[in-house]
Amino acid sequence: MKACSIPFILLLSFLLVGCGGQQNGKATVAERIIVGSDTLVSANYDLLKDTVVVPLSSLLSDFSIVCLDNTSDEAIVGSGAKVFVSERYIGVFSSASGYRLFDRQGKYLTEVSSSGQGPYEYVMPICDSYIDDSGTVYLMPWMDKKLIAYDIQKDQYRAIPLTYMTTKATFTIDAEKERLSIANLAFPGAKSVAWVQDLAGNLIEEVSAANYIIPQPDFGNEMASAFCTEAFDVLFWTWTDQPILDTLYHYDTTANRLKPVYTAYPQKEGAAFRPSFVELPDYYLTTVQVEDKLIQINQSTIILDGEQVVVAVDKHDLSGFYADLRLDMLGGLTTPKFPPFRRGYYADNRDPIELKDALEDLLAKETDIIPEQRAQLEALAASLNDNSNNVLFVGKLKREGESSFEGKIPVIHQTKSKAQTDVSQTSEAMDDDNKLYRFDDLRDKLKEEPQFNDILFYLKANNRYQNWDINDKRLALVQVIVEKDGTISEALLTRSTGNQELDEEALRLARGAKGRAAIDRRNRPVRMRDYSLQVSFPPTEPQLIK
Repeated sequence: MKACSIPFILLLSFLLVGCGGQQNGKATVAERIIVGSDTLVSANYDLLKDTVVVPLSSLLSDFSIVCLDNTSDEAIVGSGAKVFVSERYIGVFSSASGYRLFDRQGKYLTEVSSSGQGPYEYVMPICDSYIDDSGTVYLMPWMDKKLIAYDIQKDQYRAIPLTYMTTKATFTIDAEKERLSIANLAFPGAKSVAWVQDLAGNLIEEVSAANYIIPQPDFGNEMASAFCTEAFDVLFWTWTDQPILDTLYHYDTTANRLKPVYTAYPQKEGAAFRPSFVELPDYYLTTVQVEDKLIQINQSTIILDGEQVVVAVDKHDLSGFYADLRLDMLGGLTTPKFPPFRRGYYADNRDPIELKDALEDLLAKETDIIPEQRAQLEALAASLNDNSNNVLFVGKLKREGESSFEGKIPVIHQTKSKAQTDVSQTSEAMDDDNKLYRFDDLRDKLKEEPQFNDILFYLKANNRYQNWDINDKRLALVQVIVEKDGTISEALLTRSTGNQELDEEALRLARGAKGRAAIDRRNRPVRMRDYSLQVSFPPTEPQLIK
């Protein structure tokens, strides 16, 4: 959430622990601040000194590799899917394939609900899900007034009515006490940002949305809850063109309020700062993106480029460092840029061919992998092909006090971020003319990115909604595959306008666009996936932010 009240609160606060000191030889990068009756941890990233290799095994009590069932077309989940893990089940959702349910060994069980207008179907994508120990799957769609519940054992559905319409929401449910707690992204006009209700939809208590309204009400704004501790943690991620001070909250249902618990402020003065917080039992993790260049369209800010780093702050002694998270049980394979911790689990979803390439590169570069592990990685890489389904890396988080890094992790670089120290893939490795590359993985190795110099003229000339109300501006983001001839072969909506007709028009326009392909360092065109185009309603020419 935008925390415009935080700077004012800091002026009235009493400092408990100062920044910049040393705790047992480790640099202190945060302070505890009294905010009313709460204690807020505030981190200053200017004080970070070290990049530290963090073996994921230090955070997890167990770990497994789950190769998802590929024996039927219904089981295939595709890329970019969200993963939801419980003790007995795994749920995987993507807008393209829907919600697929597997057991913990990866066997496909069933599709849960589907996209549609029915009482147990969803119109908009699933933003949150929970699978309880009794075998009930709960689905929370965007822009809906119901929670979909599916009893796995009985093969029965029911719709739990919500007190208020959601935009994007997260939730916890106590089926025994018949209580549902919800935190919701508050657009203008929303009454509540969080509430507790019974399973019949009757309101029990609510937190007013008045102080949490999103200033630019579009679906580029996000909210998230990791649920990796006993707290109901809530992060509101605001989309603005100014530096922002986001805050991680706990929804205290007993006191019926949001309690601020963690925040951080930018390294560079005036930088556009995009923090995404995840609370673990012993650490606050922050993925930070500092943009180098922004573009303004219809008062919405689109990220074009920037550096991403992961920061870890110890909740107990407030020491901190840049965290280079590695899957040490897989030879030191890197983790995703946004570490996938959710409801007490690490759930890492990998495309089979991309994983095969990553494993082969790792095996070729790292000569000190122990023989037993090397044999396992070679076997896994050899098993993956075009017919494989996705592979999941799943592990359960350790409890509080069990995941200390002290004394285990070597400092590998001084005063450098993870993004500055990542191993680069050279263009010499790009020998497959038909290989499809991820834009984020290759953007630093390109001579030229895909070019769509005339895209704004094309969009303006071909948009069927030329006269869309300028007072109701909408924006869609579409991820596309750019072929070597500059044409678009596939398009996937990744940011909705909130209007189905506009979304369909954005997809139509994206599919008809043509530009110039990405060029590698050998001056060869390459196929590129996950490249984003933006479509605005009404169409407007952009202005560069200087």
